[in-house]
Formats: sequence, C-alpha cells, structure tokens
Amino acid sequence: MNTLNNGKHLLLVDDEEAIIFALKRVLRRPRVTIDTAGTLEDAKSCLDTAEYDALVADMRLTGSGSMEGFEIVAYARNHQDHCKILVITAFGDDEIREKVFNLGADVYLEKPVSPRTVSDMLESIGVFSKV
Repeated sequence: MNTLNNGKHLLLVDDEEAIIFALKRVLRRPRVTIDTAGTLEDAKSCLDTAEYDALVADMRLTGSGSMEGFEIVAYARNHQDHCKILVITAFGDDEIREKVFNLGADVYLEKPVSPRTVSDMLESIGVFSKV
C-alpha cells in the first residue's frame, strides 16, 4: 500500500474531463493523492509506476464502442492485487457486470452515478475512513 504520509493514492480513469473534475472535487481529502488517466495506455503507465489504494475506471474511454475497462481491471488486478477497483459504465448489463467481477473488480456501478456515490463506495470498501 501507499505509505506517503499514511495517505491514500487513487487513480481515476475516464476520458471525460468534466467527470474527472467532479470526482477529484468530491474525493479530495487531506493525505489523498489523486492521479488521472484518460486512455488505456495512460492508465497502464500509472499502474506500472505507482501503488494505488483504489482505481475508479470508466468502461469506455474512446467512445468507439470498445470496452477498455475490461483490460484496465485485468491489468490492475494482475499488477496491484491489493488495489480496490470500482468500475463505472453507462453501457452495462448483467453480462458486463459478471465479466467485470470475474476480472477482479470490487464494485460495479451503472451511470448515472454521482461523485458522492463513488466516495460512499470507497468508504464502504475501506479505502476512506468514516468521518
């Protein structure tokens, strides 16, 4: 786990700047470092160079219909088994939910999802302490 000031280290992966902005505002806390990535390649690079307590990733990053989120979940689980993984999608169904959990995600949320809900989920799975 990240030991910088006994803080938490989060990775937010989404290609929409407005979503990243909203999540960062709600998830910002003392001793919490937040990194962001907008592409699959950037997410992998972050996971290769830093230890994360949690990853919050959108399933679709390119808008092309591909589901990069599957690869991000698998990559994160294979490289950082302690990291809590939250997946968010606007294109979910039972098959996608099952695949995401089989790949190692801890939480699956379907949009619309408020940033506060993401914060509450991080608290419920032990990434953030109850205030």
